[in-house]
Amino acid sequence: LAKSFFKEAMAIVPDNYYIVYDYAMYLQENGFPEEALSYYDSLLNIMPDNTDFIYNKGYVYLVYLGDNDEALRCFDKVLQLDPTSVNALFNKGRTYEQMGDFINAKSIYLQILKDNPDYQLAIDAINRISEWLFFWEEFYKFVDSFIQFIVYYFEIGNVVKLCFDSEVEFYFRFCTWRSDAYLGSIFCEEL
Repeated sequence: LAKSFFKEAMAIVPDNYYIVYDYAMYLQENGFPEEALSYYDSLLNIMPDNTDFIYNKGYVYLVYLGDNDEALRCFDKVLQLDPTSVNALFNKGRTYEQMGDFINAKSIYLQILKDNPDYQLAIDAINRISEWLFFWEEFYKFVDSFIQFIVYYFEIGNVVKLCFDSEVEFYFRFCTWRSDAYLGSIFCEEL
């Protein structure tokens, strides 16, 4: 019903970009993000420096499509045109956070709080990221200790013998370590 209303309104007043903008917003919020992007693009053909249109494209890429690179491009463009856009800066931080780049995300959130100390979304994000950074710091301490243990007790590249309680024996040719940032896993493989 709403789609037909918007299409009818656009047919009656085709040059009214407010109707097109509202329709694109409706589309993005109701499960049609790709279609919303096409309407934002048509609006940007008419007004290429409109920060609302560019911002909404970035939001669609970030929230609905998960395309972090495109989202960053859009938010950077908004910030180039309007350096005071707190929403674009915050969502740039969200994009970095979604990419797992917590250092850049935290830096952006701190920048926001410097000028807007009561901006609750940035406060919440800082707290969330601080927990992750603490986890990874502890994880890397563990990994560093583990690697030191491996290097100290084993001759990497040779067959080695591990004995625990003089009962269980393990043989490895080579021990490798990999960490997966998303899973936080450590793997030792027998090659």
